[in-house]
Amino acid sequence: MSTTVVKPFSTSLSTRRGNNKPRVIQLEDKHHYLRSTSSLKAREDPVGCTFATQHTIKASDTPITNPNKRTFPTPSTSESDGLDYILNKFSQTALPNPNISTSSHSICRKVLKFIAKPNRETEYAQFFSVGQVEYDELEHFIEETSQINLKPRLTYIAEDNTLLVEMPSALHEAPFAALHSDFSDFFKCIPYNEWAITINIQNNIRISRGIIPDQRISFHNVLNRKQSSTIVMSGESAFSQDDFSLFEKLTKTVQANPYLLLIIAALLEEEFPFHSPEKSSPAWQELLSRPFLETSDDFIALMQDESPPALDVPVVVFGHTWCSLGSVEFKVWVRGDDQPIDIKTNDDNLTAEGTIYPEEDMDVAVAMIERGARAMQQRLITFARDIEPDIDIDLLQDPAITFQVNLEQMVKKLVSVMTETTYERYSAWYNSASKGVEEYMSLFVYCMELGAVDGDASQVIYTESPIISEILGAIFVHCIQ
Repeated sequence: MSTTVVKPFSTSLSTRRGNNKPRVIQLEDKHHYLRSTSSLKAREDPVGCTFATQHTIKASDTPITNPNKRTFPTPSTSESDGLDYILNKFSQTALPNPNISTSSHSICRKVLKFIAKPNRETEYAQFFSVGQVEYDELEHFIEETSQINLKPRLTYIAEDNTLLVEMPSALHEAPFAALHSDFSDFFKCIPYNEWAITINIQNNIRISRGIIPDQRISFHNVLNRKQSSTIVMSGESAFSQDDFSLFEKLTKTVQANPYLLLIIAALLEEEFPFHSPEKSSPAWQELLSRPFLETSDDFIALMQDESPPALDVPVVVFGHTWCSLGSVEFKVWVRGDDQPIDIKTNDDNLTAEGTIYPEEDMDVAVAMIERGARAMQQRLITFARDIEPDIDIDLLQDPAITFQVNLEQMVKKLVSVMTETTYERYSAWYNSASKGVEEYMSLFVYCMELGAVDGDASQVIYTESPIISEILGAIFVHCIQ
């Protein structure tokens, strides 16, 4: 039995027919296609479809006399199998519920398809006509199933039957990762009784039914669970998300929490909206011709631009833009003396806007955030006095206690997570794209096994067979797309 090894190669397939002759498939490559005991002359590759896998093909000593009766491999469907499993599981759970109609069930499946999609090019989607029953069913299923690794952030607007779904990236989370440090440093300077009070600065924690902000700050009485906690701040990050849905979410947040003192919204836009590499593009060919890059450093090393990392330096690898920033803006609201925050207000005493990029202009916005921080400090004093009436509040309101937004640190975080977001996107794309290549390569290998290799391994001769024609047609279409 002879063995032929196919190395990573680029494939062009050409066929020619004789009147009663077997079909001949001719294989060509820039360097080599088939390696056996005989060598091949290098040939040009007019198609340029690169397969990044290696297969060992054994030519059987016993010819296949009836290939029509032999089964052949079909593309593996690991991703689709996983999605099918999730959808089937949800159907088993939801369909017995008489309150969920067929059309509502279909909408729920669309939501799950977006959440479970491995190579997602957007992190935000909006779904309409989602009733309360459907939302409750979806929320319960997503929380309980172990098949969805990255859990989404769901926001449900019951008045409009609208469901907002976010799959946050590292870039999405960056602004409030920086603000988390700023608020933490501020509260550490206030000498409150930590045995009686805990201050939680948490990300992606429910603030009310159907609302999960990017960040919230709350005070809790450790000594008495019956005394309700108080939520004083909510933060939202919108990455390439429309303003209307964001402000609708913030309005619902205030309605559920009328005593909020501070709301911060960070709005990020990409300069070039992300999309995966086009099939057969330079990035597609170059990256799939390589093994998977295990670290972000390995991937970033492929950048040709030697400029220092900065917000205005997009991540471009093999001519494809993987991450870019067009703008980073902030909008801030504070509570008035006797009324809840008004998201629609234009009062300069209650709201402010600022920009970090492309131009840094954050003075007014930072001043408004500091005003909100001072309001939280006063609320903390009131909260402490309710627990310990005789407490000395002079120490808690010491004017030497300062609050500072570290804009330099925020910029550094944004720059660093551009790399993380890039690698997240590359990993998701590679896992999806390489599986497709491997699937069709397995079909190619099967075709090779059906035939016999001649002396110099330059031609593979196949008998006429509908199965082979079908397989080769699939491979050829895949290569030219």
